[in-house]
Amino acid sequence: SLWELRQMYFTRRNGAARQFDFKLYNALCITKKYPEAFPYVGAKWVSNTVMKIDAPVIASLLGIHAVQGGLFHKQGNFSRHGFQHIYLQQMGQLKDDPNCADVDDYNIRLLVDTLNRFTRDGEYTEASH
Repeated sequence: SLWELRQMYFTRRNGAARQFDFKLYNALCITKKYPEAFPYVGAKWVSNTVMKIDAPVIASLLGIHAVQGGLFHKQGNFSRHGFQHIYLQQMGQLKDDPNCADVDDYNIRLLVDTLNRFTRDGEYTEASH
């Protein structure tokens, strides 16, 4: 179950496969295959390169208690691992997308992987610096 996955994988912090970017990739894989899981996972693709993140939900999945700081502060997981917040108003083609109707640029944000490690339609590849 998703609860078991959370307990055995998403909240654990030791090991290379438990790095934030791997967890995010795996969360996105879950919602790509099971879109109805978004309310429980908190991450999904809205285009090939743009992901939608529901901060309180993904923080809960990952066992992060300080939601905004733990995820989005300059030392937070998204920032530290090369993900950039993009504002809905900057995204002409997504502004009218029904998948983005709930984006408030605070609790629900759009992000891109500035290191190009993965996309909706691509496999995970190590970041090239």
